[in-house]
Amino acid sequence: MKIRVFRYLMYKEKSRTVNMTLEILSIGNELLSGHTLNSNATVIAQRLLLHGFSIDKVTTLPDQAAVLKEEIKQAMERASFVITTGGLGPTGDDLTRDIIAEICETTLVKDEALAKDLITRFGKNSPTLEDQARVLKGGEVIHNPLGTAPGFIIKNVIVLPGVPSQMEAMLPQVLAHLEKHHKKSHYVKPLYLSLISEQEVDPFLRTLEKKHQGIEIGICPSYGTLSVYVHGDDPQKISAIQGLIAEKFKPHLYSATHREIEIALHEWMIKHKKTLGVAESCTGGHLAARLTSHPGASEYFLGGVVAYSNHLKERVLAVPAETLKAHGAVSHETALEMVKGIQKLTGADYAISTTGIAGPDGGSPEKPVGTVWSAIHTPEKTFSGKIPIKGSIRSRSLIIEYTTTYLLASLYRFLTHNIEPYHV
Repeated sequence: MKIRVFRYLMYKEKSRTVNMTLEILSIGNELLSGHTLNSNATVIAQRLLLHGFSIDKVTTLPDQAAVLKEEIKQAMERASFVITTGGLGPTGDDLTRDIIAEICETTLVKDEALAKDLITRFGKNSPTLEDQARVLKGGEVIHNPLGTAPGFIIKNVIVLPGVPSQMEAMLPQVLAHLEKHHKKSHYVKPLYLSLISEQEVDPFLRTLEKKHQGIEIGICPSYGTLSVYVHGDDPQKISAIQGLIAEKFKPHLYSATHREIEIALHEWMIKHKKTLGVAESCTGGHLAARLTSHPGASEYFLGGVVAYSNHLKERVLAVPAETLKAHGAVSHETALEMVKGIQKLTGADYAISTTGIAGPDGGSPEKPVGTVWSAIHTPEKTFSGKIPIKGSIRSRSLIIEYTTTYLLASLYRFLTHNIEPYHV
C-alpha cells in the first residue's frame, strides 16, 4: 500500500504552531517483549479513521517512569491529541496516572461517585477499588463499563486502560470528545471482497486513482478476502468512488461495513429466516466457532458436529463404512455423505461439510497436505468440490482458516448471486 501524505490544518495555542495530529502511545513491557500483541493501536486507528480522524504516529513504551514522562510530555507538545493505553491498573508497574498527573501539574483525588459505582459492580471487599477510584483532578473521567480502571481526558491527552475489551468499550466516549474538539482531515470508506485476487482488483483501482485527484485506494489481502480502502479528504467523492468499485466487483462484494464474511452470511440467514448446520473434520469446529462468535447466531445456526474420526463419521453422520473403505475419509464421496448426514440430523435448510488433511503430517502423494474436500447442501442442489488451497497456504492454521472462509464466501455468493460453489 502506498504511503499517504496528509495536509494538516494548523492552529495556534499558547503562541506556538501545532499540527492537527493524533498520536497513540501504547504502554507496557509486555508489548515490547512480544508477549502481548498491540491490538489496541490497530483498533483505535481503524475506528477513528472511519470517523474522519487519522492517526499519525504510534509509539510503544516500556513501564519505566523516566521514559514515560519524557515521551508523553514530548507527544503532548507536538500533537493536538495523544491517546495512551495501558498503565492504569493498581499494580506497581501501572505508572500512567501518576506520570500524567505530574506532567499536568495536578493530583489524584478520590471520586466518591466512582467509588460507589465500583463497589456496586465489584463488591466492597475488592482490595483494589480504593486505588481505582482515584482520578486526575481537573480531568474528565471516561467511564469503564467492563473493568475497574477509569479513563481520563486532561488537557490534550486521552488516557485509556490497556485491556483491549475495556479500551474498545470506552472508544465511543473518546470519539464524542474528538467530534467536539478535533478537526476532521481524512476519511475512509471500506469495501470487503471475497474469492478474488489482489492482481484482479488492483489495475482498476489504479485507474480510478489517476482519474480522481486526491483519492488514494489501498488493498489489504487476506486468505480468501480482500479489504479495499478508499481514502481522501472529500467524503462525498470517496463515497462515489466506493460505489464505482462496488459495482465493478459486485459478485465478489459481501460488505461495506464488516470484514468478517460470516457476518454477511449471518445477516442473510436471519433476514430470510433460513437455517444452517455444519459437519467438520479437518476444520475441527472452526467453522462453527466463527458462525457463533456473533450475537444472534442461534436464530439461524442449528449446530454442528466435529466428526474427526471415522467412527464418529459413521455413528453420528451415517457415512457408510463402504464409502470410507473404498474412498477414504478425505474424499469427494465422504464429503457428500457428511453433508447429507448433518442436514438430516439437523433439518437445516443449508449445510456445509469439510474433510481434509491440514498437516503438517498425514499427507501422501495421492492426497498431500492441503487436500480438502467439502460439500454444500442447498434446497435446490448439493455441491461438492476440492478447496483450491494455494501454494502459499502451507501451515495447518492457514489451511483451516482459508477453508472456512472459502466455504462461507461460496455459500454467501450462491445465496446472493446464484454463483455455484467451487466455480470461482
